[in-house]
Amino acid sequence: MRNDLEKRLDLIADALGAIKKLNIDELEIRSGHLTGDEDSDLPPGAVVLFDANQGRSPANLHNAAFTLINSIASIKDHYKNWCNKTKSNFDGDRLIDSNKPVAIIHDLWNLEKHAELNRPPRSSHKPKLVDLRQSLSLSTGPSGSVSFGMNLSGGTIEYIGDGERALVLNGRVVDEFGVDLGDF
Repeated sequence: MRNDLEKRLDLIADALGAIKKLNIDELEIRSGHLTGDEDSDLPPGAVVLFDANQGRSPANLHNAAFTLINSIASIKDHYKNWCNKTKSNFDGDRLIDSNKPVAIIHDLWNLEKHAELNRPPRSSHKPKLVDLRQSLSLSTGPSGSVSFGMNLSGGTIEYIGDGERALVLNGRVVDEFGVDLGDF
């Protein structure tokens, strides 16, 4: 029988998988022609548009991101419980405090849960997740190549090569002053 810690690790893997493997095959592609009379920053000519967010609202993107953050940050309590049951040394707090990215994840989680921190943040910042969006990510496979084309008549994307393709959720983590702390 799987213990709580193993189940929690499965939840993290599932949340990460949901973010990295969003439904890329449902990207809607639109094509058209700009004459220059439109209210657009684009020059006249043919255009191809696709919404990598797939119409997801900012709230939906936020929920997807925080499902992953919550799964990662809450593992500390499950780990502590496992250590108590197995009479093992618990070093979760040391790990969080000694690793800045882990501390930032934990601070994001605590700020999401409590809106304010009742003790100094572990990362020495009050981080926020901003500019969440989905983007198309292509990575090369063993042959070192991947490419894509857009079938404008069918409104689909066609991929060539053995690389991976995915829609990924990304954004930025900033501190309370708007200073970049890193990418999400």
